[in-house]
Amino acid sequence: MTESPSLPTEQVAIDIRKIEAELTEIWRSAAGDTGDERHNAVTRACVLNLMTLTVGGFAAVQQVTEVIDRLTNQYPSRALVVNLGEAGKLAADAPLLDAWVQAHCRMPIPGQPQVCCEQVTISARPEAAARVPGILLPLLIPGLPVVLWAPHGNWLGRPLFARLRDMADRVVVDTATFDDPEAGLVRIAAVARAHNVIADLTWGRLTAWRELLAQIFDAPAYVPHLSEVRRVSISYTHSRVSALLLVGWLADRLGWLPRTTSGETLVLAADSGDITVTISHVDTPTDEDLTSVEIGCRSARFGVALGERVHRVVIRADVTGATPLQHTARLTAPDQVELLSQELRLLGRDETYGAALQLAAALVDPL
Repeated sequence: MTESPSLPTEQVAIDIRKIEAELTEIWRSAAGDTGDERHNAVTRACVLNLMTLTVGGFAAVQQVTEVIDRLTNQYPSRALVVNLGEAGKLAADAPLLDAWVQAHCRMPIPGQPQVCCEQVTISARPEAAARVPGILLPLLIPGLPVVLWAPHGNWLGRPLFARLRDMADRVVVDTATFDDPEAGLVRIAAVARAHNVIADLTWGRLTAWRELLAQIFDAPAYVPHLSEVRRVSISYTHSRVSALLLVGWLADRLGWLPRTTSGETLVLAADSGDITVTISHVDTPTDEDLTSVEIGCRSARFGVALGERVHRVVIRADVTGATPLQHTARLTAPDQVELLSQELRLLGRDETYGAALQLAAALVDPL
């Protein structure tokens, strides 16, 4: 890969008042003003504005920078990374605001120009957080979607998050990283009801599980049993909100309504009677949020569970009077890049998630 030496793929510190001017200079130099024809093979690309909130210093910034770099081929963006300093952990002489620019360039397709995009990183002390939105607003490229991504922690109650949220077309969080994920789920549901298009990477990690469960009932003979569900058992490893969102999805798809909650046991109401849902935590070394889901009906049981082999699940169907069926399928937990890519493909409202979220929140905090 041939890179223009004028493109700073490493961070370059700049005067925060001159961010846009520095970005312009980067691409002017890359366009080939040096007379070297190889520089003309660099193409500036951008399909969205990606605002990212981090806290925790250089290590946190580096993690999101690696994700942004890997997204470049599919979703080149103007990435605006805000790192909010932690009170009590900053050097006494740390500036109120500081900024860096860099470019992300991926290996080009033979015969095609090299595609690059840009990242601006802004470091702010807590007392300067209120100034950040005013810095970011003129840096957003007009006419392109704006996505706000908060990869770690609960930002919902912070004024900075609220102001950036109002600037975004889509907001991406990960409730599994919240200190209190269930309370966060309730707050996200309230935000979603108001106006924002909310996405949760915890929901994305459930995609494969939802697909496997739905595929069981692609068999017409099994569909009638869905009106006879009596119990659901779910085990999870990392965050209970994964199980709650799955219950919310089942409830939305099958017309169940929350009734009571008592510890790990939930009771939902259906036309055919009450359904008992049991959610249990298990200590299993796996990257998956869930380890098993079983749906018990009046005369049948269906389930998906992690198998003994890594990245394998066992799908079972046991119907009274019929030969039990069982087969295995591959299941690999998506990484953060894959999860974020899924959300960037859908910039509109995910109605399925929205309905599951509201029902899951009602299970946590019944009105």
